[in-house]
Amino acid sequence: MAGNIESTKTATVRIDYTAPTVTDDAPAVWHSSPTLVRLAAEDSGSGLASVLYSTDGSQPTLSYTDALVLSSEGTVTIRYRAVDKVGRQSSIKETTVRIDATPPVVVAATPPSWVKAPYALILSASDTLSGVSQILYGMEGASPSISTSGTVTLSAEGANLVRFAAVDYVGNLSPSGQTTVNVDSTPPTTSCNALASYVGSATISLSATDALSGAATTSYRLDNSTWTVGASMTTTVSGPHVLEFRSTDAVGNVESVHSANFDVRGHTEETDPFIFYGGTWSSVEDSRLSGGAHMRSSTPTAVARFTFAGTSIQWTAIKSSSYGIAKVTIDGGAPDYVDLFASAPQWKATAWGKSGLSNAVHSVVIEGTGTKNPASSGTALSIDALDLVGRMIDPSLSRYQEDSSLLGYTAGWTTVSDSNLSGGSHRRASGIDTGVNIIFEGTGLDWIALKSNSYGIAKVTLDGGTAEYVDLYAASPEWKNKVWSKTGLQHRVHNVKIEWTGTKNVSSSGTQIGLDALDVSGVLVAASPLTPLMVRSEESDTRIAYVGAWSSTAYSSLSGGSHTKADVGAAANIAFTGTAIDLISLKSSSYGIMKVTLDGGTSELVDLYSSVALWKQKVWSKSGLANSAHTVRVEWTGTKNAAASGSAAAIDAVDVNGALAQASAPPAPMVRYEQDNPYLWYGGSWDEVSWPTLSGGTHIKSDGGTSRVAINFTGRAIDLCAMKSTGYGIARVILDGGTPETFDLYASSTLWKQKVWSKAGLTNTAHTLVVEWTGMKNPSSSGTYISLDAIDIDGTLSAAQPLTPSAVRFEETATAPVFVGTWAASQYASLSGGSHKKTTEPGAKITVPFTGTTITWVALKSSSYGIARVTIDGGISEYVDLYSSSPLWQTPVWSSGALQSGPHTLEIECTGDKNPAASDTALSIDAFDIVGTL
Repeated sequence: MAGNIESTKTATVRIDYTAPTVTDDAPAVWHSSPTLVRLAAEDSGSGLASVLYSTDGSQPTLSYTDALVLSSEGTVTIRYRAVDKVGRQSSIKETTVRIDATPPVVVAATPPSWVKAPYALILSASDTLSGVSQILYGMEGASPSISTSGTVTLSAEGANLVRFAAVDYVGNLSPSGQTTVNVDSTPPTTSCNALASYVGSATISLSATDALSGAATTSYRLDNSTWTVGASMTTTVSGPHVLEFRSTDAVGNVESVHSANFDVRGHTEETDPFIFYGGTWSSVEDSRLSGGAHMRSSTPTAVARFTFAGTSIQWTAIKSSSYGIAKVTIDGGAPDYVDLFASAPQWKATAWGKSGLSNAVHSVVIEGTGTKNPASSGTALSIDALDLVGRMIDPSLSRYQEDSSLLGYTAGWTTVSDSNLSGGSHRRASGIDTGVNIIFEGTGLDWIALKSNSYGIAKVTLDGGTAEYVDLYAASPEWKNKVWSKTGLQHRVHNVKIEWTGTKNVSSSGTQIGLDALDVSGVLVAASPLTPLMVRSEESDTRIAYVGAWSSTAYSSLSGGSHTKADVGAAANIAFTGTAIDLISLKSSSYGIMKVTLDGGTSELVDLYSSVALWKQKVWSKSGLANSAHTVRVEWTGTKNAAASGSAAAIDAVDVNGALAQASAPPAPMVRYEQDNPYLWYGGSWDEVSWPTLSGGTHIKSDGGTSRVAINFTGRAIDLCAMKSTGYGIARVILDGGTPETFDLYASSTLWKQKVWSKAGLTNTAHTLVVEWTGMKNPSSSGTYISLDAIDIDGTLSAAQPLTPSAVRFEETATAPVFVGTWAASQYASLSGGSHKKTTEPGAKITVPFTGTTITWVALKSSSYGIARVTIDGGISEYVDLYSSSPLWQTPVWSSGALQSGPHTLEIECTGDKNPAASDTALSIDAFDIVGTL
């Protein structure tokens, strides 16, 4: 081995643990043009191998070689990474490039044709990319401005031309737009053609002008009443008035209120009964005179006197060549002398007048003087008419103002002053327990009050009689209005009570009442304050508990504008604590009888029938009760006055001297079952008839001899409901196998849903009721139909079992019976079928062949009837006494009892014998009831 050693060698190993880095120079803001994006990468180890990118948000796979040119509008996301020569990759980075080359869009909200200043014009700009930076606008002739809110405020009156544009965040400028806004800041101007004075009535027109947007509405109010839209108004109310008016233009500019003062003179002819003439006067007619006539006198002692309440008087007369000088005094003051001379006739001339008087009662005297103008040929005196701002009054009346200490006011009245009121003020009240007590000695009284749009309905009672209700509503004020009057009373002390009710006309905005003055034919007497007062609650008060079929009906004449109306099974409970209660209801031609019970005591029946509608009637009342809790129950009965066309009941309101309380619900009403209920069993031939006014829309009727219906129920009471009409007869009803009863279904006109039979107070157990056709009828009826419409039960219906076969009635006129001897036919409505056959001949007989199980002989028993011999199938004779001290019609006088089913023969013979009390020996054959057939 030689031991040679190789020279040392060196090897370099390069290890790269660091991934490359990569960056971009993408801009951070929006651009409006194509954008260059450069990616820069480096690797200090093995060196850079590649740069990869994507522009669609996916993994970078595209090889980057040069700057990226991005030109598509919108947002582009670039994802990129670098790879070195050993395969290490940088993390993926993202950058966003935003390009917006589209200008924004800007529009102006379309304004109305005219707008009110200041007007905010809304400019709306949008840009879906970089967004809106600014909205620019400019008025004509002005430099552009920037709107930060998008609102341009316009105040200059007239046409405003607005130009506008928008800029987005990259500087794109939108095309400019423009709009014209017409601004109106001036209210309209209204003119009025009112005169200072009118006679009889005043019609005033209003005319509005507006040079810009135009007048839209004109409104007015008379004497501080509610504003009314309109350009014309008319009033006939005599007295001074203030008309306020204003207009509004199309954009809502409201004119300041203007006013016009005028008065309306009431025109009174010379024939007015409150003008009192003394001396010799004659009525002279001429078409040129007011009303076609005047009063004329030529005697120096002629005098005319009258009294009026108001502020102005004008005397109208004829002036002519034969008329003299009159003397006129007012309120006993210094006289005025009025010369009625004129060289040529002056018709309807103003002879004398006074205005500006106090708004009070004034007395005027016009007298002849016997003197004249030297040029006149006579001293005649003329009264043609009077024109008043006020009203004529009876001088025999004494006026008492509302502040008289003789009046008995409750608390709650306030005094309001106004020159239009009698004496310049009145009192008004609104609230529970407000009213006034008035006592006077005399023959009449007038209540003077203001009527206006916020006034309600007052209750007035004279001497404790039937209350009257006075509506104080008027659309515009009616001052010193005589709202209630009573004249011609017996001369004695009378008591008038005026009470607040809380009710009102549907057009009124309030319920207050007022008292301005009283005109008394007699003298007022001191009255204590009114107490107690009834407080009204409407039928809709939730404290009243209703059950059953009640329906609300609205009508302006009803208390509070509505009432609730009862039908089948309806009941209501009214609870209160107090000493008196009144039920208020409508009485009318279709209303029936309702039942009212106080505190579970004896029920009272209240007839609501009246041939004409009577509104807000006190139909039931109780007073003098203990001041404790009470309950009133009101029930529909289904019965009525014979003259009524229906059986409705109603509650309109409740007046309580005390306070209404929450009532508990009344016991459940009778349960109604219609006639087609499957629990009912019908035998014989029945027909169902449909008609909308029937209960459930149908009923069932029969005119057949075997027709029966069985009704099984468990309960305490039952009512049968049926139709009554001209062709209906008499039905038989049997309860629990007891004594039969009948009910008459005849009526001269059709009556629907009538309660024709009723039974109450039964034990709460099972009962069976059978209704049968009888073939009998009222003499006035044209037929013998019976009807069943419905059944009302205080309890429950159960399934009825079929009845055993019923007897069929055969009249004496049937052909099968054989009469032997002398028989006479007699007709009488109370007989079965209206007739029977009669004999007094001994040995006369009738033979009746039949097939069945039972036969019953029906006859008339009376004071002249004797004894008959009866055999069945030739068996043992039985003797039947037909005597009765008074007639007994359709009486079952003999029955075979149960026979073997098959053919049989009945024989009845006149014996010629009689009861010692009988006056004769007659025999009657009226009918036979057979379970089987002849």
